[in-house]
Amino acid sequence: MALALALAMAIALAMALAMAMAMAMALAMAMALALALAMALALADFRVGRMYLKLKTNYEVKMDKKQFLEDVKHHKVEIIYNQGVNRHIRVKSTKEAWNQWYDLTTWEGHLCYSGDMGTYVFHRYGTDDMCVKMKGLVFLKDIAINPPYWHKKLVSEDCRTPAMQYSKKLFEKIVWEILDEYCEENELSSEFKEICSNQIKDEILQDADNERKAFENIDNWDSSWFHNNGEKYDQETQRFANYLATDFYEHELREYTPRFIWCLYAIVYGIKLFTKLEGGKND
Repeated sequence: MALALALAMAIALAMALAMAMAMAMALAMAMALALALAMALALADFRVGRMYLKLKTNYEVKMDKKQFLEDVKHHKVEIIYNQGVNRHIRVKSTKEAWNQWYDLTTWEGHLCYSGDMGTYVFHRYGTDDMCVKMKGLVFLKDIAINPPYWHKKLVSEDCRTPAMQYSKKLFEKIVWEILDEYCEENELSSEFKEICSNQIKDEILQDADNERKAFENIDNWDSSWFHNNGEKYDQETQRFANYLATDFYEHELREYTPRFIWCLYAIVYGIKLFTKLEGGKND
């Protein structure tokens, strides 16, 4: 009886040890999996961060034809569908197919750019074939774009990167131009201009990074602070504050985004490649 009891206890202990070892192994595997997942996420985040930094450096700060041509020097065109005015053209790099690829899709009167750099749809009344229209801008050794014209034909734009956006530099430039113009037209003293300049920096331009606050500062700007500088400026400064608030809204404070400019170059360039391939001239 004692032997049977001891045997049962030994078996139970062995089973408990086996379960403990199994749980320990499962825990170790789970920890290893979690570590591997964390490393994968960190690596992905690092790569995404590098990609964002590259995009920020190249396309949110500066964009011109030279930069664009450098970006697409390894791009080739693929005709996915080509039936009358209905086309699907893909342009992508032969080295990094995921990087800055894009599709051009056309149907009657419409052209859509979509891809790594955004999505924009253009429509031109009275034009059936948008590729034929765009071919007029294609040159064998050069590409040219007309942002104001094509912006007028834009019927849909990327929600993350619109074609035009508020520009802090334009905001500041226009404020200073209005001050210069007002002082010159009214033959005001350098003292008055200096006082205005200092207060504009403190009261208006301090929030120029934020579009909403920048406009609120223009609307709510109170010239009462001039009273501390003597009565001789009271009326003139009040007139200037009113002039600034009125004249300011007659100016365009938006500029074309670098990605929109990139996409316009991409459209012309893609149709150039398509035209050459369709004509049997692609090398």
